[in-house]
Parts: sequence; C-alpha cells; structure tokens
Amino acid sequence: MEVDIGIVLSTEYDNNKVKHVRVSDSERLVFVASPNISLAKKKKVDWADLVSYPIICGAPGSLLHGLVADKFRQAGILTPPLIIVNTLSTDVLKVFVKEGNTLGLWHIKEVEAEVAAGELKILPLSEDILVPIDFVINQKTDNMSPVIQDIMKYIKQELGKTPGPD
Repeated sequence: MEVDIGIVLSTEYDNNKVKHVRVSDSERLVFVASPNISLAKKKKVDWADLVSYPIICGAPGSLLHGLVADKFRQAGILTPPLIIVNTLSTDVLKVFVKEGNTLGLWHIKEVEAEVAAGELKILPLSEDILVPIDFVINQKTDNMSPVIQDIMKYIKQELGKTPGPD
C-alpha cells in the first residue's frame, strides 16, 4: 500500500485498502514472437501450437498467469510452458522474444512499435484475449483530486485509441 495509483487487470477487489474504477472493458492482449521462428509464419495459431515455446507471463498467482493457465487448461493442456521474469523491464524481455528465445504476451499497445518495425510478429491466435482494465487507487488517496481525474481521463483516452494493423 505504498503506491497511490495503478493500472491493473480487473478483478473483484476483496481489499478495503483500494478503490477501483473501470477504465476499459475489453483490452486486447497478444502473443508476439520473432518473425524468424516457424510459429510466426503460421496463418492461424492455436493454444496447442504454443506448447513448444516458453512464454513470458505474469508470476504464479497473478491474474495474467491465471488467465493464460486457464486458457491452456481449456484447450486440454495441463502443463502450460509459462516462464516468469518479474525483475526485468519490458524492453529487456522484448529482446528475448526478438531473438526467438521465447514468446511474449503483452497488451497490443506495448508492442505496436516493434510490430510496425517488423521486429516482432503478433501471432494470429484462434481467439482474442480480451481483459478488463481497472485504475486502482490507494484508499488514502483523494480520487477526486484534479491530478487523479486528469490521469484517469488520459488513460481512458489512450485505451480508447485503436491500435495499428497486426
């Protein structure tokens, strides 16, 4: 509870120390890969196709990790190939993906520049991964302050922008 505000995957908050405000109901997450690996050349990718590759994903217990593990289980894959790297920046993790060492799972806006430059390829998964996003505020923080209101307005505007083509 040392952070005043955050942007997170939505969940039911059973915590009276935070307030939450929904900023988007359906943000798209995408799997990305080096355009040089065989998987990136497929016209359609299923969950079973991902099993042969390590995946950068959230830590066990995180909403993202649970979401992806559930998707694998629904596809009949009981041991998903997730890896966790919490201490490295997104830019460093993208290097691993660009070099063909792993797959990444990020919000589509996190990888737009690399996809446009041809450094990463969005994998054409057979289904979209859509998640709600919340703005969480430390209960001690005044969520009516003009600064907080401006930040929430900016985030909603940015999430509302349509990303470029895959």
